[in-house]
Amino acid sequence: NLTVSATYIVDDVLVSNPEVPLPDPEFDSLSSQAVWQAGGGINDNGILQLAPIDPETGFLLLDNIKALDNGLPSLGKTENGPEWAYGNSLKIVYNKTVNGKIVFNKAEWTGTTWKKGSIIDSQGNPLEGISPLTHLDKNFGLLSYLKDIEVGNTTVRLSAWADLDNQGIGGILPGERRRRVEGERSILLTQEVAGYEQLFKFNIDTNSLEQLTFDATDKVGDAFMFREPEFNNELIFFVAETTIDNNFRPNQHSVYRKVNGQWTKIQTIVSPVPELPIITGHEPFTINGHSYIAFNISKGGPKGERVLDGSQQVWFSGVGPNEEDGLVKLRRVSSDNGTINSNKIPDPEAYVTQAQDKAFIYYSTTEVVGGVSTIHRADTGLGTNSVLGSEIQPNIPVVDNFNLIG
Repeated sequence: NLTVSATYIVDDVLVSNPEVPLPDPEFDSLSSQAVWQAGGGINDNGILQLAPIDPETGFLLLDNIKALDNGLPSLGKTENGPEWAYGNSLKIVYNKTVNGKIVFNKAEWTGTTWKKGSIIDSQGNPLEGISPLTHLDKNFGLLSYLKDIEVGNTTVRLSAWADLDNQGIGGILPGERRRRVEGERSILLTQEVAGYEQLFKFNIDTNSLEQLTFDATDKVGDAFMFREPEFNNELIFFVAETTIDNNFRPNQHSVYRKVNGQWTKIQTIVSPVPELPIITGHEPFTINGHSYIAFNISKGGPKGERVLDGSQQVWFSGVGPNEEDGLVKLRRVSSDNGTINSNKIPDPEAYVTQAQDKAFIYYSTTEVVGGVSTIHRADTGLGTNSVLGSEIQPNIPVVDNFNLIG
């Protein structure tokens, strides 16, 4: 009898220039590229930049940076940087300042070049708004965003959506937008029900609204609905939530699956480090038929706010009750030195090679106190050539704190 075991060792590497800011990049696994906004954009002079990713090593090839556009406003104004999108073409959606207004632009890949242009509203004007979030479906391109409207003497911020493949088509969302639904023209959002923020799925074509959660926790963070290979490609979803009254940062996330026709919570994950209870920045990814959720953890203040003092960490969790099949349940991928000088939100971003042989998680940090935003690449240890050991990393015990329901 031959027994094979392995211990996961953290592989956390700086992959950007510590002297050049690289804030809020987004990574596209299908085209092996990363996009971000360079420059402070304080005077609306930010630059849209693009770089390839080495699919073998996961390193950003920063010698091959391409500038696609300029005139981008600061991230302080827009609350989110450029986003990848699909649909009838590969797209980058980003904010740009035009005639003193912050509007949405898109750069579309034609097969040979990037074609830039405004996203148009129903009146034929450039679409105004901030904070783009996109679907990542090849069959259609959707954008959700934030827009301000005047109601009397008050400015009200609403969540809205736009069809990236059909100019001028869009509308207001009946709640606070969350994230996407894989394979559907639907967007997740929250509404208050009986004193708690609950998660809903909104179909933009039928205007139908389906309530997904009913339990006594506020859904205050990211939510994604995606197809889970381990469950016969059924749609499942996870949502970040808080169990603390008047806390606007989540301290756990839960996974739901449809059981006998009812959405049922099958898994709840809290921070694996009690001293770092705030759990944010969730992003799902799938490799070799198994799904995982990347996230970061941090200290919390008296009102549940994040305290970014260099103790932040980046982890990922398995999805579903997989404790019997030897798969990784919960693993820290950031090193002790990865965020020690940082006051940045790590904001993990997953990248899976097309060969499904490697998965990396990138996160934001800084190398020195008060320094510029840098990017680290952490190897998950997942892939066709990896032996999935049960250890998290040397000197850190195995964490199996799933709360399985049903």
